[in-house]
Amino acid sequence: MSQQGHLLAESVEPAWVNRVAAHGEPLDAAAQQIRASVRAVHSGARSDGTVTTDPAAPTLLTGDAAGTTASTEGQAAPEDRTVGGAPGSVAALTSEDGSTWGDVTGGLVSTDPATEAKWATPKCAVKRNDPNAQAMQPTPAMVQWAVDRAVTNSLNVQRPANYLGAGQPAYTPQGMFPEPGLGPQKEKGLVPAQVLLGLIAQESNLSQATFHAVAGDAGNPATGVYYGNDNLLRSSADAAAGRTVPVAINYSKADCGYGIGQITTGMTATDTTTWSAAQKSAIVTDYAANIAAALQMLEGKWEQVRTAGLLPNGGDPRYIENWYLALWAYNTGFYVQGGDPAGWGLGYLNNPSNPIYPANRQPFLRASYADAAKPSQWPYQERVLGWAERPQNDYKGAMAYLQPTYSYLHSLNLSTNYGLFCGSGNNCTPGTGCPALNSTCWWHGPAVSWIGAPMDVNASIQRLAHTTSDPEPAMVARYPSPDCTLPPSWDAAQTRVVYTQLSPAKNAYGCNRRIQDDESKFTLRTGDNYSHAAYLAQIDLHQFGAGYGGRMYFTHTYDNGTVTQPQYANYGWYKSPPQIPKNISHKVVATWTPELTLPAYKIFIHLPTHGAQATNVPYYIYSGCGTMGQGLIPSTYYLDQSQTKTAGQGWYQLGTGNMLLCSGARVQMSNLVDTGGFSGPDIAIDAVAFTP
Repeated sequence: MSQQGHLLAESVEPAWVNRVAAHGEPLDAAAQQIRASVRAVHSGARSDGTVTTDPAAPTLLTGDAAGTTASTEGQAAPEDRTVGGAPGSVAALTSEDGSTWGDVTGGLVSTDPATEAKWATPKCAVKRNDPNAQAMQPTPAMVQWAVDRAVTNSLNVQRPANYLGAGQPAYTPQGMFPEPGLGPQKEKGLVPAQVLLGLIAQESNLSQATFHAVAGDAGNPATGVYYGNDNLLRSSADAAAGRTVPVAINYSKADCGYGIGQITTGMTATDTTTWSAAQKSAIVTDYAANIAAALQMLEGKWEQVRTAGLLPNGGDPRYIENWYLALWAYNTGFYVQGGDPAGWGLGYLNNPSNPIYPANRQPFLRASYADAAKPSQWPYQERVLGWAERPQNDYKGAMAYLQPTYSYLHSLNLSTNYGLFCGSGNNCTPGTGCPALNSTCWWHGPAVSWIGAPMDVNASIQRLAHTTSDPEPAMVARYPSPDCTLPPSWDAAQTRVVYTQLSPAKNAYGCNRRIQDDESKFTLRTGDNYSHAAYLAQIDLHQFGAGYGGRMYFTHTYDNGTVTQPQYANYGWYKSPPQIPKNISHKVVATWTPELTLPAYKIFIHLPTHGAQATNVPYYIYSGCGTMGQGLIPSTYYLDQSQTKTAGQGWYQLGTGNMLLCSGARVQMSNLVDTGGFSGPDIAIDAVAFTP
């Protein structure tokens, strides 16, 4: 979709291209005809037609008559729901100026409207690839600081208005998410730092942003299974067989956990009561606010266990081991008495006596850091306490945060008597567990102890690295900051830059100036016009805080080989089974269309410091010049994006010298390339400059 327009041209190409490619027919009169598919952005109405190219009197030859599929603003036109039909491609929207962030979807078009929400309506509150929802990846030192300040009720760093380009008012993390306190007196500052550190290590590997981002990068927030597809591009069976069948989107299975604490509660689009819009934005973008929210929720779980009379070892919250049950509840919830007539208490999945966990296991990570490669052998709370005892490594192999102050054991005092939470009260037998696998298996006491007095000798307490007044550590970024200026040798007044976002001040880096004229257009499209599963490409499309102006996209290369698709025979203009790209469901097409005032320009592609690894990327230049549709036949230039590894970020020229460009000139790129494999190297979608 263009960043300004309200009508999306989904496909525009010479009529003869399809006729010759599909049927081997001669050019004849079709050489002077254009076939176009367009969609009204707000209403969703689509129309197809063939138009003559006579500039004096263009004529609609075939297609929908005016008003046939068009609809009034806000009223969607009817759509074909036939399996195997072609709903057309959908743009990955990039406008922050009022357009809706309609996710492209995937899977077969449904014939049953009742199932449409599974693939057509995102479940999670904050959409992917929104430039106003970029999370900045913190360093481990920043995470330790935020946790230390949070557990001492002092995480009051001032976030200015529009922090990280999110567009919200100024706030402080614990002003927005205040610590509730523990016990009848609501005492604050009692949660051990290592408990919260272990929790966020387990939830996100200390990451506020996607795993693609390293410290200092902005990107999509870390989100749990956004598309309901188990974060897979294809099934393991299809991968083993070399098949490219995509995993379908099923939004009903989305997790919607966000950020470093994977805050899930209240983070669906339909939940408007748990958090305000400003709170949701902070949870998604700000690691410190997310940590404050995680602490708030963790203390809530402690209170549920306390009021039920189930706290272990006497229930002093200063001791790390005593958080075993609250952590259990943080993951699988606490079912209050009276909610289910058959049982109440802590869910069975994380019961240590559950036979899905080895009965002879040692505490998580104690024997070897290699335990991290097989976490499913431990219940959630044991993993969290394992990360509290043995901190995660940073990218250099050092421990990312402080270890606790231990008991006399020089480790956490954790019980290996896994039958402690198994008995007649929860229909459980040590060794076999609870075969019923229902609410009768929920554990609700009696309270247990495995640590004797004195607790200050036999149990472990927190160790802090920061005082309540220490400032937030400076960001130590792994890569240089993005470019915000043009080369000084260029004529800035005559240069036209087509950027992936209208206003870079609205992303996490904020170059503080407009770097693109309003008339130029950037368009990003996934899939194609004839594939009912074309929308899946957005799963492997990512915004990134790099490149010119501080925001770009990247995806991965896919092989551009084709396969016969019999289901499209007799569809639209196809009279026989066409050859369709086998990776059509992963296709991403970027188009840069400048508003030009001069006849000739040099064309430069901006490449970022990272996120650009593909070696033979084709760029197609449509000059817009000539007659008989010549301007619609592209010239192809290849660019090795991987050269940034040695040459760094910057502007790389396509071809040499000036190129003659006319009205409608554009540059286009696709991630379907020769020998692209399946989800191959990173391919960057950054800015394009046209300079005389």
